[in-house]
Amino acid sequence: MKKNQIGGYRLSVHFWSVERAVFLVAGIFIVISLCLGMWWNENFFYFSLFVGGMLIQFSLTGYCPMASIVRKIFNLSSLSEKEKKS
Repeated sequence: MKKNQIGGYRLSVHFWSVERAVFLVAGIFIVISLCLGMWWNENFFYFSLFVGGMLIQFSLTGYCPMASIVRKIFNLSSLSEKEKKS
């Protein structure tokens, strides 16, 4: 992770990590469920609530079920594993 001039952080986009893939999947799930909630059935908003809750749970406990799934399907490693190799 690099710190840029305005004080923010930016991940490298030259490789995919588990964390980056989890954020991508969560964003896709939220956008799809919001669209389905607006145009199909408002009960899809509960799925957005679930995804947000899982992101909060991940930040508090460090455990993310989606990360386990992404790691197995796409054979990705985490940022901490990549830092250890460097």
